[in-house]
Amino acid sequence: MKKTTILLIALIALILAGCSSSSAAPSPVETNDFDNTIIDTDYTAPTDQGGNAFPGEYDDPADDVPQGIEDFTYSDEVTFEDFAFFTDYMYYGPPEDAYYATLSHAVGSWKYNLLFRYDSSSLYYDELGHADVSIDYDKDTLIIVLHPELGNDGYESWPMTDADAGYEPYEGGFDENDNLLLYGNDAVILVDRYYDSSGREYFISEIWISEEESGYLLLTRGQN
Repeated sequence: MKKTTILLIALIALILAGCSSSSAAPSPVETNDFDNTIIDTDYTAPTDQGGNAFPGEYDDPADDVPQGIEDFTYSDEVTFEDFAFFTDYMYYGPPEDAYYATLSHAVGSWKYNLLFRYDSSSLYYDELGHADVSIDYDKDTLIIVLHPELGNDGYESWPMTDADAGYEPYEGGFDENDNLLLYGNDAVILVDRYYDSSGREYFISEIWISEEESGYLLLTRGQN
């Protein structure tokens, strides 16, 4: 009789334990800053020469393109027209229909335009190519890899390859002030905005090599 009672008590205990484990709340899923953060910083365009992107060069925003661009033949896959939005962006900011997504949506392939100025001088560096954006969740870092195709200095243009440029990835995360900073190639990138407008995505960043040498890294993808 005692043996039967002991077995019955043990069976009841196992049933109660099973019910308890099945009703327990699931473990919380760990999330990353890139899954939760929307980049939409306030940006003030330069005021010199009426707010041109590159002060001291142009009086008319319609002329706000690098020197010699009319004579520069770009590839069929990446064209300067893909980045014509930037002049309007510098004056007016993103379009009214802009939709701001979390940075995890930025992963994948993009077209890029690396545009430099040299302390308001007339010398420009304008580069086109493709870029890959990824997230390393183990390191909490965003990674941008540039694959250049064409370069232009305002006077002449030339084809480029990964071997020619020798770029290392730009990699980084959020600092204590919630700025998204990426480092690589002796430069630092500050991500300003990531948004979607009319079915096309835009990723706007500033890039600095020194106080005298700064510019923009523009990414875009989607339907024209």
